[in-house]
Amino acid sequence: MRFKIYQCLTELSKELYSVTDDLLTNYSICWKYASQFAEAITSDIQSISGTSCFVTGVTFILEDTAYQQSASGCIIELKFDQEDEFIITSECLIDFGRVSLRVKQRPSSPKYETISELIEAKYNSEFKSELKEFEK
Repeated sequence: MRFKIYQCLTELSKELYSVTDDLLTNYSICWKYASQFAEAITSDIQSISGTSCFVTGVTFILEDTAYQQSASGCIIELKFDQEDEFIITSECLIDFGRVSLRVKQRPSSPKYETISELIEAKYNSEFKSELKEFEK
């Protein structure tokens, strides 16, 4: 299984670094891809969890020397249920083509506990799970 988010990262990376070094232009390019990122990551997470989710927030980080070895990134917050506190984040490192998942807020309902445990079971030393670890 190849996750859709990786194709989005490849496309954004090509466009982002081939056009200009202007920060405002680069942010505009990123936001042009925001809906594609949202659709891809929700589809990818549903494919591993069996449960649909939705995006509650998207943040792009560009040219920040304090962030992940100065990488460009996209952080996406996702929920599975409006009534439950359960939140996961997807951190996409555009420069490195890496995607990780992290449980930001544990579920209050037991019906989402399996998804939380699935993500946490694959945590690395940074307490994040690399999405590629879920490929079948």
